[in-house]
Amino acid sequence: MKSQMKARYEQYLALIYEQGITSIANIAFKMQLSRKQVVANELERMAYLGLLPNASVDVKADMVIVHHPYNNARAERELAPSYETKPTSSARPQPKQVECPNCGAPGQLYSGESKECEYCRSMLQ
Repeated sequence: MKSQMKARYEQYLALIYEQGITSIANIAFKMQLSRKQVVANELERMAYLGLLPNASVDVKADMVIVHHPYNNARAERELAPSYETKPTSSARPQPKQVECPNCGAPGQLYSGESKECEYCRSMLQ
């Protein structure tokens, strides 16, 4: 009996952390268990025993809440930076360095922007 429970716990962990399935109803469906309350009870027991790292069970919301998505292998793949992406043309241009015509203080302006000098309130263009 203990080995069956351990195998089921391992299946729960794989569904939650590897496949990203957090709905208790969906976990019960994937496990081919007809009573989701049994799954909810077992998940709560796992959380109580510390077997659901960085996660908690919200029975009212019918969800397992993973507090750190980086522990979820699927989330890691989705959130990982892609080194194949190219900068888009919609990226904001870099500001240009300007000097106040009145007091000589340095400032930064984007193309087409004008603002007051922070020191003497003259317009920078």
